Amino acid sequence: MTERVDAGWSVREFDGVDLGDVRLNRRLLTLAETFGAHPQAPINQASADWQSTKAAYAFFANPHALPAEILLPHQQRTLERMAAHPLVLAIQDTTFLNYTHHPATTGLGPIGGGQRGLVMHSTLAATPQGLPLGVLDQQIWARPEPEKGAKRAKRRPIAEKESHKWLTALRETVSLTPSEIRLVTIADREADIFAFLAEADELSAEYVIRAAQDRRLAGEVELLWAQMAKQEVVGTVTVEVAARGGRAARQAELQVRVAQLTLQPPQRGADEASVWLEPLTVWAVWLHEAVAPEGVEPLDWLLLTNVAIQTWQDATERIGWYCLRWLIESWHKILSLIHISEPTRRTPISYAVFCLK
Repeated sequence: MTERVDAGWSVREFDGVDLGDVRLNRRLLTLAETFGAHPQAPINQASADWQSTKAAYAFFANPHALPAEILLPHQQRTLERMAAHPLVLAIQDTTFLNYTHHPATTGLGPIGGGQRGLVMHSTLAATPQGLPLGVLDQQIWARPEPEKGAKRAKRRPIAEKESHKWLTALRETVSLTPSEIRLVTIADREADIFAFLAEADELSAEYVIRAAQDRRLAGEVELLWAQMAKQEVVGTVTVEVAARGGRAARQAELQVRVAQLTLQPPQRGADEASVWLEPLTVWAVWLHEAVAPEGVEPLDWLLLTNVAIQTWQDATERIGWYCLRWLIESWHKILSLIHISEPTRRTPISYAVFCLK
């Protein structure tokens, strides 16, 4: 049996919404209550009758029901909840909304593997104890169709790349969050972009991300991983490894090494001569599984952070922050379980907010 949300939830969460029409405002509150009570049901099953179903589709098709306007009151409630916590984690991640089985739907783009849908990049606010507080930022777009016979440029400015989503979300979350709240961005390997690290440095924004690039280091012959391998083990931590790919869940003991390093910016192409990136000093935490079960690839996490690490407690705190990245993965999995019949481009953001309850 699906647990119903309390009757006043939608009124509180969307208080102050302004879609330019009081009827649209009321419909949003009704839909929030309806979908909150039946989170896994398609629109036609969640709705009380055919008239309610048609009203729901009409709402999502209405050009005034803009995603940003729907999300705005929820962002405000999220900031209110954040105010009760001195430290908040802003967890970024990307997922895909797969509408391949809805061939009549327009406005979609390729999402890999011959499938079609939308790309969604979200930033979820949470406490260091793992309590979700709400969505701070969300970007949804359709990838452009690939041009036949067109050669892909080897180098493009970051502003022209899809990876710019990380910088956009960082700027938005920093601008939204009051200065009295300490905000730490958490992201996986895809965010290991030097421009992202430089942007965080410029904004004085703290982060913990997982490294993907074996970067050059200032004053060193070795690259990042080789330099970390030279550091002494300062301790060990045990992590739970979820079941995946037919492998059973297990525990892994990871050796921890810590170092303060200066990353050299990547070499620039001739078309990027006007872009000047300075070396960046960061703290690195390398977690490596020295002995893994037979036939299992050892775990290897190298975390980068601009939050100073002076003690073992500092190191384990940064590791703990990164380990909460699974929260947004779980939320995205919940979204993927929701069946949206006859989807529109405006449906995902509304469902995303409703599913936080």
